[in-house]
Amino acid sequence: MERYSITHMHWKKKVRDFLKEKPDGKTAILVNLKSSTGAVYDFIKALDSQSQERPLMVFFNIQVPHEFRKLNLPVKSSEDYLTYEEYRGIDDYVFNELSRSWYGYKGITDYDGMALGRIFEYDFQKYLIPRIKNLTVIGNLVKSESIKRLIVIEDTSELFAPARAYAGSRNMPILGASFNKGIFLRLKIMVRTAAENFLSNCLDRIAFSKIKSDSAGRKAVILDSKLCESLGNCDKGLYFLPCLLEKGIKARFNLFKKKIPYLSFDFTKNASIGEARKLYYKKWQGLKGDAIFRNFFKYKETDLWSVVYPKLSDFFTSYIPAALGNFAILDSLSKKTPLGVVALRNDVKATEKTIVLSLGRKNIASLVMQHGILAEANGHNILLADKFSAWGKASLDWYAGFGNSIKKFTITGNPRFDKLSSWKPDFSRKNLCDKLNLDENKKIVLFVTQQINKFSSFWSDDLFLVMAEKILDSLKDISYAQLIIKADPYEDIAPYKILTNEKHGTGVICLKYFDIYTLIYFCDLVITLDSTAALEAMIMDKPVITLNITKRKDRVPYADKAAAVGVYNSEDIEAAVEKIFSDNAIQERLRFGRKKFLEDYTYRLDNESTGRVRNLLESLVLPKK
Repeated sequence: MERYSITHMHWKKKVRDFLKEKPDGKTAILVNLKSSTGAVYDFIKALDSQSQERPLMVFFNIQVPHEFRKLNLPVKSSEDYLTYEEYRGIDDYVFNELSRSWYGYKGITDYDGMALGRIFEYDFQKYLIPRIKNLTVIGNLVKSESIKRLIVIEDTSELFAPARAYAGSRNMPILGASFNKGIFLRLKIMVRTAAENFLSNCLDRIAFSKIKSDSAGRKAVILDSKLCESLGNCDKGLYFLPCLLEKGIKARFNLFKKKIPYLSFDFTKNASIGEARKLYYKKWQGLKGDAIFRNFFKYKETDLWSVVYPKLSDFFTSYIPAALGNFAILDSLSKKTPLGVVALRNDVKATEKTIVLSLGRKNIASLVMQHGILAEANGHNILLADKFSAWGKASLDWYAGFGNSIKKFTITGNPRFDKLSSWKPDFSRKNLCDKLNLDENKKIVLFVTQQINKFSSFWSDDLFLVMAEKILDSLKDISYAQLIIKADPYEDIAPYKILTNEKHGTGVICLKYFDIYTLIYFCDLVITLDSTAALEAMIMDKPVITLNITKRKDRVPYADKAAAVGVYNSEDIEAAVEKIFSDNAIQERLRFGRKKFLEDYTYRLDNESTGRVRNLLESLVLPKK
């Protein structure tokens, strides 16, 4: 028995009716909501007082919200049902098996000697991780709790599909309620998105039409626009062509107003794209009925076809034709101006991989410039690009450990770190504290969050919010300390503000777009999981605590190499903070550890990193003498 409500209308009645039916055993209510928790709480609270059955309630990928802990119903978090080995197994299965096996079947994505499916590994992995994780949790809780039927309430699209696949493979009754956006809101978003895309495409076409050969005859260096600022004056003697990889019209307008031609993608509509769309649509139609192909998508005893179908459909009907359209853009670009090298921040994401593979056919070199500290990775460890500009020897050793040729690597340091060790803001600590309503005479603890990464099952959706709560609780008895929570630019800051209002109100502030270097410079301690901000804090000679309350080992060895204090239980945060502020021996040990860590991870902080990158680019572009 399967029923599914595609909107939130009448969902309460459907759940009540479902629960009234004579149960053949215990019921579990599975919840995965980013919003709408208030409506669900009111309903569950009423259900708690009316229903004879006591269904198990499980919140997926978050901790149990505080208000639900007061109910008489048994309430748990999905993380309660996973062990370290299972987290690791999910990641290994997705990254080393499922996401890489399907596109090799009968050469279904082959083009000009390349498997185009390889381009979309990153997207597929990001799609699969939360769904395979949820499927594993469902299997574990059904077995351990003797569950006989499921109710799913979600607004993420990550839970019902795996729940339905699990239930369908076992003939288990399931009811789903989806809190999708209302039709008028969805229509408004669609219209706005379509308008932004149309305007972006118009600007991209105009910018592309203005690209010309360099008057001095220099070959173009296609440069990820995010790298332009950090490279500063590195373009002396080189012809830089900014490559805009981000969505949205703001960055486009900025370049357009400055009359800077730039390269972007996904705007072509030439005839070859239509032919590609027809070809791969036909392939997809054949694959849908291919039992051998569908057999790739099984996890333990569960058929995953219904889970992966939407994403695979996108690959064949949209993503692959778009990639071939981007090949055409680069082919057209090479006719407009000679190309020397492409410099990017990664060679993992779909557009970046497309650029590297497309230009590689023309023997145009590709360079990846390290843009963050290297952490334990799930499969993203084999370099596709021809060259890599590394911050330090540790980066070279990291990649070499996975079998990459060291000939691909040049240690340059990070241009962004040039002068950072001696940099100072143009205002005082008092000015900052006055602006943020903080006490100039108290210690400032800076907690730096990170963007939630769907590339590991170890991370929950509220990981950094939970960390913030633990830090707040730990600092409440340290009267001489105050907290700044610096949210990642891609995060929603609202939950942090709600949390701080509930917990403190004063001596705590949440910021999102404030300059991170200014905050590090004036703070007395940085706390983070494994952000590059920890490395930047060490460059500014600031003590660091790495707080890891996940079941995963540290991805970056800040603490292991004695450059930071590692904390792995929230109960130890307070003691760690007080020791850093009061224990001279720990302060000295950290200072020594920071120095050694920086030698390995940042090469030379000598203001010459930009020059070394320039020399590397010249060696790839200019003819050898």
